[in-house]
Amino acid sequence: GGMHLALGIVSGLINSIKTGKGQVIDAAMIDGSLSLMTLFFSLKEMNHWKDERESNLLDGYAPFYDTYECSDGKFISIGSLEPKFFEELIKKLNINTIQPSDQYKVEQWPFFKEEIRSKIIQKTRDEWSDIFKDSDACVSPILSLKEAAECKHNIARESFIDIDGFNQPAPSPRFSDSKLEIKHNAVETGSDIDSVCKEFNLSKDFFNR
Repeated sequence: GGMHLALGIVSGLINSIKTGKGQVIDAAMIDGSLSLMTLFFSLKEMNHWKDERESNLLDGYAPFYDTYECSDGKFISIGSLEPKFFEELIKKLNINTIQPSDQYKVEQWPFFKEEIRSKIIQKTRDEWSDIFKDSDACVSPILSLKEAAECKHNIARESFIDIDGFNQPAPSPRFSDSKLEIKHNAVETGSDIDSVCKEFNLSKDFFNR
């Protein structure tokens, strides 16, 4: 809902600059949630989606679009939707009982999933990460929150920022000229009343109502 409102405000500003006319923006969380479901409603209308759990391409039924447990109890995710990615997946897993050309033979998916599951459980998550790190098979380790902050890719991109000893995601999106900053974290309730009153010309009695 917030993202839709922000986009609406930006769009409204651009429109007002071009036309000289302002608009009221009507945004709601339900609209934002439904927009994320557009693909699935489209698939449903085309009779490509069943309203049953784990019975569709993107909800865990497809063996090449799911998460799998590794030998150390951690998980990897697989999203090898395209044939070239699926072929790379089978190759890297060293599975010879699955023909890449049979990828979308739905009746074989339960067998494929068991073959993939039995192979992945043989190694740790990090071992699989090393095997797939330079491939296009669309396989990624599932990280904990702590691991995500320590991930070398996130570190290289400076995706996290430390503010007052509190590590959190950095502001986004980024701009070529303007630098995004977070001035401070949330402060203790009441500790900034004086500065707020001064900034907005308010009396402290305002907060005691």
